[in-house]
Amino acid sequence: MFGVKRLSARVLALRSGIKPHFTSFPRVPARCYASKSSSDNKINLKGFITVGIFASIILTQVVDAVLKEKPRPRSMSEAEYYRQQQRLKRKVARFTDAHKQVYLLKSDKPLSADDVKLDNVTVIDPKELVQAEKDDESSKFYALLNDPELRDIPRGVVIDLILKYLESHPDGKYLVLNFPTDIKESTQFEDKVVTVKKLISLNAQGIDDLVKYYKTVDKVKDISSISELKTVFE
Repeated sequence: MFGVKRLSARVLALRSGIKPHFTSFPRVPARCYASKSSSDNKINLKGFITVGIFASIILTQVVDAVLKEKPRPRSMSEAEYYRQQQRLKRKVARFTDAHKQVYLLKSDKPLSADDVKLDNVTVIDPKELVQAEKDDESSKFYALLNDPELRDIPRGVVIDLILKYLESHPDGKYLVLNFPTDIKESTQFEDKVVTVKKLISLNAQGIDDLVKYYKTVDKVKDISSISELKTVFE
């Protein structure tokens, strides 16, 4: 009812030229929530991208610095590998062949120190070294060498006994009889003790793989009798 009267009053006022007076309320500006949120998101995204770029640059610089300090390993050539092995051998071997000149004698039959008489050359018979250690109760090999179940003398023991003998004797020329037994023992001896000067073959060519091995490095001297040994050391 009130609405009808108010509408009628407005119509009459318009007809008479009088502007009706209504109570008006101040307009409240609408908040642009969507617009402000979009702007904030753009700012945050730009900041994130900027931080990511700087982090990538720093990481790249750090990696480059590490690679410069530690160069990448490369594969060695055959010659480089051989030189490296020679350096390792020199570090391991106890003596050099300039001080201890060691010769090996291989024969078609076992020899003893009594069979070989040479001037200025010390003859080493591994069997005699083993027997001396076997009789010495203070020897660290005493228990091992006297073990009733022992069948063969370990190759490492013979090498250690020859090393011990060389350490207790002055520099010079040495002739080791009936040694080594095979190529592996020869390699271990040279790695640990000293490089062999020459292998003397007394009628042992063609029957011993060790002689064949030393022939490949041109370190074999063939003789047909004990009397020819003097010519090797002249």
